[in-house]
Amino acid sequence: MKRVLPLLLALLLSACVADQRRQTAICTLEARNKGFSFQRGTAAERSVIVTSEGDAYIELCMAAAGYAMDFSDRRCNISLNSDLPERHYCYSPTSYVDYFRYKLERSLFE
Repeated sequence: MKRVLPLLLALLLSACVADQRRQTAICTLEARNKGFSFQRGTAAERSVIVTSEGDAYIELCMAAAGYAMDFSDRRCNISLNSDLPERHYCYSPTSYVDYFRYKLERSLFE
């Protein structure tokens, strides 16, 4: 038990969710700096266009950083009126170890 406790504490303090928020912010900032639009078209186009150039860039940037779209979190709400800062709820790590840590952290602290 004495060997497991430090490992468990290190695992809990790994801050997966904080890394995820930071990476989403980085990808959003990069998309804005590159001039990608977050506009989803005119009112008529919005019925068929669900993503914008900026949204697509963020998704690719997050994939390159090791995250995949995950709609299992109830706070993930991507719609035509969704708020960009809340997008980090819509991603989860792709590696099994990071995904396990992420789910553990979410279940314990959120």
